[in-house]
Amino acid sequence: MTADKNINNDFNDLKTKREAMRLSLKDVYQQTRVSVSYLQAIENNDFNTLPEPAYARNFIKTYARAMGVEESLILARYEEYLNSLKMLDDMETDESAGTKGFFASTFTYYRKILGVIFVLLVIFSVMWLVSMQYSPSSRVDVDRSIMSKNINIASEKQDISEEKTSDELPGSDTAQKNENVADGKSAVPAQKTEQSQHVSVAESSVKKVTPSPSDNVYEGYDDKDINSLVIKANDATWIRMKIDQKPSFQILLQPGEKVEYKAAIFDMDIGNAGGVELQFKGKKIENLGKPGEVIRLRLP
Repeated sequence: MTADKNINNDFNDLKTKREAMRLSLKDVYQQTRVSVSYLQAIENNDFNTLPEPAYARNFIKTYARAMGVEESLILARYEEYLNSLKMLDDMETDESAGTKGFFASTFTYYRKILGVIFVLLVIFSVMWLVSMQYSPSSRVDVDRSIMSKNINIASEKQDISEEKTSDELPGSDTAQKNENVADGKSAVPAQKTEQSQHVSVAESSVKKVTPSPSDNVYEGYDDKDINSLVIKANDATWIRMKIDQKPSFQILLQPGEKVEYKAAIFDMDIGNAGGVELQFKGKKIENLGKPGEVIRLRLP
């Protein structure tokens, strides 16, 4: 309880000493080069709005030293905040792992059931095929009697047709066969011609559809409004970037790293003005600030 009170008092002392010295947040910004929003966040214990821990610790030390307040207790409270975030991440990881384990066990259980059902279906199929192959003898006898009746009827029809053909003239049979052959020859090409016509019509009805490319790259801006920005880091530098109307994002560049963006408008908060080089529309921007200085920049 005593430690918590001391920590809260230290945060209050920052604001109290600043007001006692008749300094506004802008005055402190001019002295420390820490942005007003970060100074206010440190005063109100709103660590979630601060940048990366490496920069946040530096901002806390700078503000505390400028006000003559002990910095160790404030840094200890900031470390407790970071540890709480880590604990929350670990809890979420454990919960997700438990959920995955539950789904995996459920999937394994149902897969076993499906495997058993598949084996039973195979067994029943084999039994049905065997039963159909070895049918009762009575059924075989019935099939044989039906086949014999069909054979007798077919033989009787054949005898009747032979009697009719013997009564007809021999010339007529030959002429009829010639006519059938002629009709068959003439029918085959006609059938092939009709099939080829159907094929040609089907081929002519096929159309190829090609997608039209989308040329909407920068919505709301013309190509002439698009600018090129190259950022090269000479030292570790934190940058908060907002491009056009898109949401802002943060990047942390290490020495030697370089990034390039193309847009109409750039809004930036640079945490180490002396540690970066900017090249806008092919021209180098000089004298951004001193090493460790935090600046806000808007281009163009």
